[in-house]
Parts: sequence; C-alpha cells; structure tokens
Amino acid sequence: MTEQMGQVIVDFTTIAIQTGGWMEMDRLYLYNRLKTMSGYSGELSQPVHAINANEAPELAAQLTECYFQQSKQDQVSEVEWKKS
Repeated sequence: MTEQMGQVIVDFTTIAIQTGGWMEMDRLYLYNRLKTMSGYSGELSQPVHAINANEAPELAAQLTECYFQQSKQDQVSEVEWKKS
C-alpha cells in the first residue's frame, strides 16, 4: 500500500466525522479499523484537513478497490498455504 492509501483513509475518516456519523474522539479507532481492513501498514502521519463531502463517493470507491485487492491477495495466500 502506498502513502496515498494512507491519505485516502485519513480523508475518509475526516468525512465520516464531518458528516456526523462519528465523533472526533473516534478518529483513531475508525482510522485503525479502515487501515486493518485495507491491509495498509502505515501510521497516522498524513495531514488531517477539511474535506468536501462531495469527495466521499470517490474516496469510498478507492477504499473499496483497495479492500477488493486485499481480499484477493488474502485468498491467494490462503490457497498457497493450504497447498503447502
């Protein structure tokens, strides 16, 4: 995963907070959940800034693609593990 993925996770977390679905104190929890689901291993070092809510669909699409790729990679790893 790239630093760009880390920024997408930070931005998506920010939108979730700005739209009222989460509170600021939930930022680290939500970030870590999204990070775990995506397989991203970076830390919360990307800048947090206000995000336009219109960007949410694009961020969601990027996260979905990342989760899909991670899921495919996990399935391949599981198959390889079972073969050995």
